[in-house]
Amino acid sequence: MLNKIIGGLAGLLFLVGGATAQTCSSYTYTLSNGTTADADQVMSNFNTVRNCVNTLASGGTLTNPTLTTPNIGAATATSINFGGSTLSAYIEGTWTPSLGGTATYAVQVGRYTRIGRQVTAFFRLNVSTLGTGSATTISGLPTADDGTMPYGGQVYTWSGLNVTPVFLGARVASQTIVFDGATAANATLSTAMSIFKDGAFIYGVVTYFQ
Repeated sequence: MLNKIIGGLAGLLFLVGGATAQTCSSYTYTLSNGTTADADQVMSNFNTVRNCVNTLASGGTLTNPTLTTPNIGAATATSINFGGSTLSAYIEGTWTPSLGGTATYAVQVGRYTRIGRQVTAFFRLNVSTLGTGSATTISGLPTADDGTMPYGGQVYTWSGLNVTPVFLGARVASQTIVFDGATAANATLSTAMSIFKDGAFIYGVVTYFQ
């Protein structure tokens, strides 16, 4: 939206004319990938364009300014300041879900997004052979949780597990994921279930604060 507004104002520079030429003032802030961007800096650039338009409206003309708008990295920003509160980080990346030991996989995929302290991590595992790998625990989350509460998530789908659950949930334990569930309706919830074996498939997501 900001780019559209600034682009629209900049376009006015060619629509209004006058007798006296005047060079538009330079833009104070040039923001690039990964730098800190705050509202004051963005508005400074915006106000420069506005002042140029006002100059034209009062009868002057000016040369075409070059506007550099903020570009916060698509993958990573160290911090973003919103003029009073700071978002400490925005990161998109991959991680490697693992059962450890000698386990092998047909599919082994993990992706995550971190916004400030909040981490959302997706995982997908298709175990070829479990070997000496863990039957209960996926390791390798990008960061550990803060330990203040039991964070968790959802298992979208599963097949070929060591048990046949009617319910299965994912729970974060430090930098690992364990699975709680039940194998029958109204059954007592079992924690850290032993679910993995040769051929097991699971796909899900967890969200936690680091």
